[in-house]
Amino acid sequence: MVRTKVRWVLFELVEDPVIQQDKVVFPRTPLNITEGTILNNIWLTITANYGDFGNGMSRGIVVKWFNPSTRVGIIRVPRDYADMLLASLFFLRRIENIPCSFRILHVSGTIIAVQKQAIIRDRDIYLEEQAKASERVDKSWQPGARIELRPPAGDKKHQQWTFNDGFLINRLSGCVMSVKQAKTNQTLVQGRRLAKDQADTQRWQYGPDNKITLQALSSCSLNTQQVPRLINADDDDDEQEGGGRWTCVEELVEQTERLCL
Repeated sequence: MVRTKVRWVLFELVEDPVIQQDKVVFPRTPLNITEGTILNNIWLTITANYGDFGNGMSRGIVVKWFNPSTRVGIIRVPRDYADMLLASLFFLRRIENIPCSFRILHVSGTIIAVQKQAIIRDRDIYLEEQAKASERVDKSWQPGARIELRPPAGDKKHQQWTFNDGFLINRLSGCVMSVKQAKTNQTLVQGRRLAKDQADTQRWQYGPDNKITLQALSSCSLNTQQVPRLINADDDDDEQEGGGRWTCVEELVEQTERLCL
């Protein structure tokens, strides 16, 4: 017995470009549409281009998945009518009063191959947005600016920090964040921290008002005002008692040079 041959089409909905500050910009706002809405519009455009024959053959087409945030989706179509689908998508320029067009990212005979390409696409978008965010931080940072912190809140449960000769030193774990080279350290990474698995929870950046802010949680910040200790006022790390407390220890000064290489 021979199974039915199908093709899997990975697509992206691209909104029509707009002009912002004399530049052509492609919006990336989430689209409030569903798989059924996309499928109905596909049926209509196939019928308009191929008549009753296309209307009958298009009933085997299914939109299996669509992500409104990334605007990427997957279509299943019988193999014999894949070319008919791809040709019709070229003429589809609007969905639910939203001016947009289809960008075909990948066509494959198996859904696994298409899913892999979808993952690669999402990763590329994430890295692109991350690079743009880093560029904005670089432009907002002024070299040579002082790091000023507010006085400690006095809560012992909060993380306690010490700023010593350009380093933030952890008494228990030996983790060190270097802030010596202000020009190249817009992003600080606590490299040996074991309490958090995701890199975003370990990454800090210089924010407004001379604060060092946790990227994943903007309310979590480090503040100093010529005080011996820095406090992370809204940290939720309770996995290690005292593991987030930092203090100035003379014996760790030499170790900081080695850890920060």
